[in-house]
Amino acid sequence: MARVSALHGAVHVVQMTSGDAFSKGVIADHRAVVPTADDYRRYGAERERETMAAMHALGVRRASVTFLGFPDDGLCVLASKRDVRAEFESPYTKRRSPPVGEQVIRGVTYLGDDVRRELERVIARFAPTLVIVPAARDEHPDHCATHMFVRSALDAVVHAGMPRPPVLHYLIHFGPWPTTLAADAPLDPPPTFPIGDGVWRPIALTPAELARKREALAAYKTQALVIADFVAAFSRRGELFLDGEPEPTPACWCGGENIATK
Repeated sequence: MARVSALHGAVHVVQMTSGDAFSKGVIADHRAVVPTADDYRRYGAERERETMAAMHALGVRRASVTFLGFPDDGLCVLASKRDVRAEFESPYTKRRSPPVGEQVIRGVTYLGDDVRRELERVIARFAPTLVIVPAARDEHPDHCATHMFVRSALDAVVHAGMPRPPVLHYLIHFGPWPTTLAADAPLDPPPTFPIGDGVWRPIALTPAELARKREALAAYKTQALVIADFVAAFSRRGELFLDGEPEPTPACWCGGENIATK
C-alpha cells in the first residue's frame, strides 16, 4: 500500500469488521471486568481510529478506506448461512446490522447475502487491477470466511463483465507463526504450511517502507495491550504473499463446522 501510494497509484482498503468482539482487548482497554454492548461498540470505534492512523502512515486517505461494519467473531457465521434470511445478532455489540454510516447499500443487515452484495458494489466501483485478501488457510474463522466472500464477489463482478484481476493472499493466523521466527529473520512462510497451495512471493521493503510499516503497526495500541509480541513479529524487512488458489478449498472452521464445504 505504501509503495503504490508513493507512486501515485490508487489503493482502496476494505475492513470487513471493526474487531469489536475481542473481549480481552476490551477488558484491557476499558478495564471492564464484564464488558457491555456499549463497551464493545466503543472499542470497535477506537480500533477504526487506529486503522486510520495506520493508513495515514502508509499514505492512504480516509476516502480510500471502507469500513463495512459486519460482526466481528460472526463473519464466519454469516458465511455459513449465506442463503438464510435470518439476521444474525452480535452477542457482543447487540447489533443486527452495520452502523448506518458504514452501509454501502442502505438497509443491509447481518446476512451473508448482504456481505456479498456490498463487496460486489465496492469491487465493481473501484475496478481493481490487483486484489489482496486473507489466505484461505488462515486459521481465524473471520479471515477464511472473508476469503470465501471475496472469492464469491469477484466471481459475480467478473461474470458481469469486469476483467478478472490477479489475487494475492496474506497470512496472519497459522499456529504460533510468526512468533516462532528468529527476531532478525525474514518473514518466511510457516514450515508446516501445505505444499501446493500456491507460490510464495516475498517482497523486500526499502528502509523508508519499513519505517512506515512499523509506524502503521505501532498505531494499533489496543492490540499491543494484549498481543504485543504477535504484532511485533510482523515488523520485519519484507512482506509475504501467496500466489495461487488452493484446490480443493481448505477447511474454514466456524464453531466446529467446516463452512468451506457449503
